Amino acid sequence: MVFSTGEPRLSAAEVGRIRAGGRRASLDHGNVLTLEGTSADKVFLVTHGVVKVSSVSAAGGFKHLAIRGPGQLVGEFACIVGGTRSGTAVAVTDVSAWEIPADRFLHTLRSDPALCFAVLRIIVGRVRESDGRIGELGEFSASDRVVRLLARLGASCAEHDGPAAPVTVPVDQSELAGCAGVARETVSRTLTALARHGMAHGRRGRVVIDDLPALIRRAQETEGR
Repeated sequence: MVFSTGEPRLSAAEVGRIRAGGRRASLDHGNVLTLEGTSADKVFLVTHGVVKVSSVSAAGGFKHLAIRGPGQLVGEFACIVGGTRSGTAVAVTDVSAWEIPADRFLHTLRSDPALCFAVLRIIVGRVRESDGRIGELGEFSASDRVVRLLARLGASCAEHDGPAAPVTVPVDQSELAGCAGVARETVSRTLTALARHGMAHGRRGRVVIDDLPALIRRAQETEGR
């Protein structure tokens, strides 16, 4: 399974067409944008700051983690397919966004096929990434899965915060363990090994990536083992 980072991006023109149907929203660090299991009545288009999206398994562990930042949508999937939210989105910094009512968002997509296609490309990319993580369970070792997940999250954070080192990933070791399908002790051992090579180290409630290019190369090296 080929390692990759990033997702298709909306153009400036596409961002403008989406936000035309919404209003500005300011969210403080810790505010909840969407809550798992609730109705999907709005979509957020982030313009500043970082949002962490997570979902919880029936056993109580984390099964999905993602980072969203400027130019990215939050909560669009449930609005399109209907039903309740599949994840919780929390502001991990102060966040500025456009808040678009679900009916207005859907009307915009119906009336703009090119924009609808662009949004669907993003959704398909996210679904493929999620499916890929499931496929990794039988293909990669526990430690390699942690490295690959951390490299993806780090690349996403760097995309929003800029390439300067270090890169802070706002997830704790329990969240990483749940999403990678490993024990928390495996995450701890993996971070210790990465720290010895100057790539990353754990902090309270977050992971600091000291050398993202080296970590991405390490993730790519897991292919074909």
